Amino acid sequence: MAKKNPYKFTLGFDKTKPSHRRAAEILNSVKDKADLIVSALVAYIDDVRQEERAVLSNEALQVLMQEMVKQEVAKAMHLRSIEQEEPEHNSNRAFFRRK
Repeated sequence: MAKKNPYKFTLGFDKTKPSHRRAAEILNSVKDKADLIVSALVAYIDDVRQEERAVLSNEALQVLMQEMVKQEVAKAMHLRSIEQEEPEHNSNRAFFRRK
């Protein structure tokens, strides 16, 4: 039996697989899901030249930038928590040096 419309698809993701959860997160963050899927699929299957891969749509670039910002914020928060713990250790050292 042929599909009624060969240009329409229904996708389901497996929430137990990290890569599927990440794909769903990315798709839910973009407006034009079809363009993102098309770009990724064609680039993956056709293995386009490296220069052509570097050209990203504005939405794809925005998703990448958001991910990078999330990672940098997480790093900064982690470093900040470490720095807040260090003064306690340093103040204890200063206390013991005075004696």
